[in-house]
Amino acid sequence: MTITLRLTADRHFEQHMVADDAMFEAEGGRLSHETSLKGEWRVENGALHLFARPLREPRISLLEARRDPTVALHVEVRTPKGQSPSDLYVGEGEDANPRSSLDDGVLTVPPEEGTAPGRRWIVRNGDDRRLASLDVTPDGINSWRYVYEPSELEPFDQRSLFTGDAVVVPLGIAGAVLRRVPGEP
Repeated sequence: MTITLRLTADRHFEQHMVADDAMFEAEGGRLSHETSLKGEWRVENGALHLFARPLREPRISLLEARRDPTVALHVEVRTPKGQSPSDLYVGEGEDANPRSSLDDGVLTVPPEEGTAPGRRWIVRNGDDRRLASLDVTPDGINSWRYVYEPSELEPFDQRSLFTGDAVVVPLGIAGAVLRRVPGEP
């Protein structure tokens, strides 16, 4: 894998990653051999932060809330084009943890598994922003459908470490050590 990270004096960055195998998630759920990030950078407490913040806030609108006797819990989220967003999860309780993924935009808990009463949140993964709350009560509403209009870009904040002459950037659940290429600015 080749990773290029360029930091500019005006506090912007570009990161480009190219792999031999298709391993990066791309639009439509397919995998790609390359991916790029752009945004701003800052140094805070000895760590390099690479981040991007969207200009437009996301919107989520409730389409339907009802009691469905065939499920313990059902949450469905779609974009205006009917696609499933890939960056949301349902969190439980005030800490929004534990988390449940919205596989293909849907979370369904069968009645035999049941679900505890309490507040759930629909949360954007990139910045843990809470978009909507749902209250699960015994014999109350247990099925919700939403339409989600994402921001023009998904936010992120990656913390990288300085290690003398190198920068360690996050890469999946691991990291990559980047060193300055001789002769490059």
